[in-house]
Amino acid sequence: MTPPPQPPTPESSWYAVIDTAQDPALYPLVKGCRDVQCLVAGQVAPVLAATLPYLVRIRADEPLMHRWRSVGIGGGWGIMVQTALSRDALRVRLKTFLNARLPDGSVVWFRFYDPLVLRTFLHRSDPADLTPWFRDISRFVVEGEESDRLYHLGFDGTRVLEAVEPLTRE
Repeated sequence: MTPPPQPPTPESSWYAVIDTAQDPALYPLVKGCRDVQCLVAGQVAPVLAATLPYLVRIRADEPLMHRWRSVGIGGGWGIMVQTALSRDALRVRLKTFLNARLPDGSVVWFRFYDPLVLRTFLHRSDPADLTPWFRDISRFVVEGEESDRLYHLGFDGTRVLEAVEPLTRE
């Protein structure tokens, strides 16, 4: 087993990117958070707003976090990010990853905030392509196909480091 990515530092914060399209109950929970911002800028139709990714500062006392721990694990609700960046700076960084260019030149929406997508993408990417993902980001935490563990993903400049955390539901 690879040692865990960088340990938390006092100046780092935890955020989640929540995919409200995964469960109709997520949008009201996300909107009820104290520190939340949609990754998509501008005015959005209400029906679309309930299906977009949101950046949320993780606070243990938020109803969203309680619900995620109790019933959301295994539901692909989103990813967690540990960073020293401010919420606004992290949002700007993450927004750059929402579009991907395919080999034929077309641009598509990249659902990096899907835990299975992100884990697979990071492990299959060239190290040079990973630098922007981990600049000022200590680690990503994602669930796997199994709902009994979380994967902590870091980068040492040459490869993705992965540590597994056993998980139990509340």
